[in-house]
Amino acid sequence: MRLPSQQRPLRRWLAVALVLVIVGIGGLVVIRLRQPVEAVVTPVADAYVSTAHRDANYGSEPTLRADATPKIRSYLRFRFPESSGRIVRAELRLWSRSGDLAGYSVHPVTSSSWVEDDITARIGPAADTPVARSGPFGPGSWTSVDVARLLDDPHELSVVVSTLSRHNITFDSREGSNRPQLVIWTKPALKPSAMPLSLRR
Repeated sequence: MRLPSQQRPLRRWLAVALVLVIVGIGGLVVIRLRQPVEAVVTPVADAYVSTAHRDANYGSEPTLRADATPKIRSYLRFRFPESSGRIVRAELRLWSRSGDLAGYSVHPVTSSSWVEDDITARIGPAADTPVARSGPFGPGSWTSVDVARLLDDPHELSVVVSTLSRHNITFDSREGSNRPQLVIWTKPALKPSAMPLSLRR
């Protein structure tokens, strides 16, 4: 049997009162749920290297590059902002001048100790197995790939961008107009707060 509409608010208030009585002695614990917080960081270092000029350094160039022949790849390193939360999502965003149908791959590197003004194809750290691929993208546009699987180090991220394409893909570097971005979503830790309730006996 359905209750008359005027009795429904009374029934809800009785249910709330019952809950307060049950938890009144120990206090009511409220869990404050918060939405992930977005932060955007740009590289602290980036450079491309080319096997066509194994001892050349391109750390001051306004572009990053990737090509299969000759083998050209780009290194990027980001430092994470201070946060007390947990990173739940991360994307690498690159602005491409050229576009490409094959897209590019993102790899972890075996060492993050490379230096922007010194790195070359001869001494650059090796790239590990790719963990993300972009798919095709057009010229003059932003591309993004999920790099959350690479966030093993809580302080920084160092990656290599490569491609299987035989066309020279170009991106803006941190010296360019549209600097690379690492977008991080951090979820603050749950902070339960006790709200003691006293009952008169």
